[in-house]
Amino acid sequence: KEWYRRINTSTLYRFIRYEYTELQRYLRYKHKWYRTCKKWNKRKKHYRDVPNIWLRPDIINSRMRIGDREGDTVVSNRSSKSALVTLVERKTLYLLMSKVENQQAKTVKEEIEKMMQWEKFKTITFDNWSEFGDISKLKVQCYRANPYASYERWTNERTNWLIRWYIPKWADISSRTDEEIHEIQNNLNHKPRKKLWYLSPYEVYNTISLSYIS
Repeated sequence: KEWYRRINTSTLYRFIRYEYTELQRYLRYKHKWYRTCKKWNKRKKHYRDVPNIWLRPDIINSRMRIGDREGDTVVSNRSSKSALVTLVERKTLYLLMSKVENQQAKTVKEEIEKMMQWEKFKTITFDNWSEFGDISKLKVQCYRANPYASYERWTNERTNWLIRWYIPKWADISSRTDEEIHEIQNNLNHKPRKKLWYLSPYEVYNTISLSYIS
């Protein structure tokens, strides 16, 4: 058949990289593939003891209980090292958010431990970035998503997009006070969601009913 004779584009790029290295400068996408894979190989050692997202039990995937969360960071502009650590509950969309002065793995782990003291935690699914290199030391079951698969933590990614309404990409997170960040968290937790039948995450998480229309 005709489709058997076709060669994939990635196969051609791979052939040139390994067999005709002198022709690499003529490629449209020169070294992006190589650098990306090299980054992931350096991160592998951080997640050696953290199970893959495919090993999560069905009760987590089906969102049948409260306490299963997704974690990520919202970074500041390039001139600042500050970031926001966001933890979103999968069933209720309830958000926990806190500011860190840097994105080192130890700093992020300690901030998550502070957030775990006051709320319900059963599992957390994290991204593969280096700031989550110490998640295996947390006193809760953690899972890691696959590299370059943000759709596996879509609840967290969607919430981070809502946070950008208040803190755009060009904004400096270090200039925001803890009171301002707490106010943003409350605004999103009291925002009615279509996915929750127009109840707010705060209502579903705490099993109460509030009236938003007087």
